Amino acid sequence: MTESSLKLRARDGDDFAVISALVQDALVPIGDIEYVPAENQFLLAVNRFLWENPGESGGERILSGLAFANVTAVQRQGIDILDRSGFLELLAMELPADDLVQLTFADGAAIRLKITELSCTLEDFGETWPTAWRPQHDQ
Repeated sequence: MTESSLKLRARDGDDFAVISALVQDALVPIGDIEYVPAENQFLLAVNRFLWENPGESGGERILSGLAFANVTAVQRQGIDILDRSGFLELLAMELPADDLVQLTFADGAAIRLKITELSCTLEDFGETWPTAWRPQHDQ
């Protein structure tokens, strides 16, 4: 186990693509998703797989904070926000339009954020832990 100090900010599409790749296959506890309208922020705590250091066997995960600023509205699809003990698997983050961020999860779930300007941060917290489950993708 190692301590990670990853801290990134995205203000354009290129930077956002890097953050999207780093959070691919993150496990997201539904209880750790929050929209704070008074501050125009959308926040998620995620258990992300360390794609930048996948290791030989299963790999490692780390707790990370993912935050979006300038959020004016949030839409959910296929997510029971009252099921605070449930988990989502984040498949991708995309920018379908200048004023939208799309978070796509397994099993058809999605979150769409209406934004006035792109501002996204990703920050790791604490130490990594080993995982036997390494995400697999069809080529």
